[in-house]
Amino acid sequence: MPKEKQKSRSERPLIYEIPEKMALNNNNNNVNNNNSANNNRAEFTLTASDLLKDAQRIHEFKGNVDYAQSSFIREVDTLLPLFDNSPDLKQYAFIRIIINKIQGQALDVMRTLGPNSTWENIKGILTNNFGVQQTYHQLYQEALSLKSNSVSDYFNKLKIILSKLNEKFEFDSRKPQEFNPKINEPVIFNTFLNNIDTNLASVIINKNIENLREAYNTLVNLNLIRDKNSNNINKYDNHFNNRNKFNHFTKYDNNKNSKNKFSNINFQNNNQY
Repeated sequence: MPKEKQKSRSERPLIYEIPEKMALNNNNNNVNNNNSANNNRAEFTLTASDLLKDAQRIHEFKGNVDYAQSSFIREVDTLLPLFDNSPDLKQYAFIRIIINKIQGQALDVMRTLGPNSTWENIKGILTNNFGVQQTYHQLYQEALSLKSNSVSDYFNKLKIILSKLNEKFEFDSRKPQEFNPKINEPVIFNTFLNNIDTNLASVIINKNIENLREAYNTLVNLNLIRDKNSNNINKYDNHFNNRNKFNHFTKYDNNKNSKNKFSNINFQNNNQY
């Protein structure tokens, strides 16, 4: 009887565990209570070949506008932990696949690190060279000084600034907590609120909205402003306060026990942030 052919390394399954809530369960009523301890987690198998194919699907990053540095880093950060059960295979995928996905200007920058660079070092230098270049304070200053001809345009500009603030924080190894997304969102939201027509601001306040996108969508749905894809001009769409300061519409001002937490933010540029 011929010997069974031994599976190659790439065909051997790697076993991963996922929470029960993520597992497919088409027959919840037939769960055996006696085996509940074993049912707390569900297993699935993924071969090394599958993982290597996933690595090959990562887009090339060349340091240009075709593919954002943040997207490339997120893809690699998501993939690499899947190799943790096989350190040798992880190192192979990193050197032979992921490193080779870095091309063009990005490759020129990476070469300055020399051989044997870690992913953390590469991620850092790519972020420094191709990530958000403005400081946190510069982005806040830009938000405060924005001018626009319509509420829709104003919203989209603020949305871009908010995205940059949050992306900068995401890839900032220092993680300065005064610029985390939970702070950035209300600051940019209040900037929006304080510079649109007071009637629009009143609608948002009365509906207890605290999110920039939700505020904008509410105004569009109520037909108070036009959507960016619409040619219809609405009553308040071109009305701005343009005061560029926090005023009585900042919701925290009405809380006697809490002073406006945005009033003491220093928007002057400095070398640290």
